[in-house]
Amino acid sequence: MFSVALASIRADSIAVFPEAVRLAPRAFSASRLLISAPSVSPETRNNDILDIFTRHPRLHALAVVKDGQPLGMINRRNFADAYSLPYHRELYGKKSCMEFTNESPVVVEKTATMEQLEHLLTAQDQRYLADGLVIVEQGQYVGLATGEDLVRAVTEVRIEAARYANPLTFLPGNIPIDAHIKRLVESDAPFHACYCDLNSFKPFNDVYGYWQGDEMLKLAAATLAEACDHQKDFLGHVGGDDFLILFQSDDWESRIRAAMKKFDKNAVRLYKQADIDAGGIQSEDRHGNLRFYGFVSIAVGVVPVRQGAGVDADAIATLAAAAKREAKRSEGNFYVCSNDPLDSNFRT
Repeated sequence: MFSVALASIRADSIAVFPEAVRLAPRAFSASRLLISAPSVSPETRNNDILDIFTRHPRLHALAVVKDGQPLGMINRRNFADAYSLPYHRELYGKKSCMEFTNESPVVVEKTATMEQLEHLLTAQDQRYLADGLVIVEQGQYVGLATGEDLVRAVTEVRIEAARYANPLTFLPGNIPIDAHIKRLVESDAPFHACYCDLNSFKPFNDVYGYWQGDEMLKLAAATLAEACDHQKDFLGHVGGDDFLILFQSDDWESRIRAAMKKFDKNAVRLYKQADIDAGGIQSEDRHGNLRFYGFVSIAVGVVPVRQGAGVDADAIATLAAAAKREAKRSEGNFYVCSNDPLDSNFRT
């Protein structure tokens, strides 16, 4: 019952936590790549480095550390190649290991997220693929990671994400949407759930074909994505022409209204000039009757969720779907659920 769901949102039995807007930590961090590995000081001689690599045949590199802070990294293969040259052992054996040290290694915090690690894959400096990474905790050396493990981990996470993403827009689907709602609820973060639906999309798809229909959906996805602060707001693709934004931005309403205006303007450009001049298209309705449909536009139903609401994800989903239906019937295609169980639009 909508009244029950609305009443649960109004409930004040759930405590308001101090860090209300903080989300649950990411499931993945650089700590999962961590290899416990010995380190050496900058005074260590190259002969000693050779001995360490000999005793640790699987060690791909050595970190050079002073006072707990990494100064550089010695790549095993590069070191072995140089040491195998004639007279190099005699010339450099008793010298400091800094002779063979990369003094600009890739250093990452143990708590680095997958998003931060992914940036390494597109960085200009790709030496980490051979040298690996130096992992620190608050600037202090804790171990190493291989470039191979990083690439494998990023690939696995991307594959896993693709399993739950919409294949057309690549936006998160229902499973990650539900997971994010639960994270917000569990952290008692206030947010606005905006259920977005395209008006007159089916007639457009029927007349113009699914290729143009896909272009309309991609336009909607791109426009809604631009409206989001990606550090705070979450955009998901429920399916078909339905999208859901979970706004934590304070200026959520101006963001979504601007997106609606921008989409409605740009959607017209996907029509033929004759249909633009006519103001819409003729298409059959569900009963097979020919009728006139205006241009595709976005309708948005909004469910505000306050701190301490004690609401669950199912209630939010139910209310958002109902708010979306009200938005499609409302002037301006915009409707905000009042959170009042006596609201006649939501009475059972």
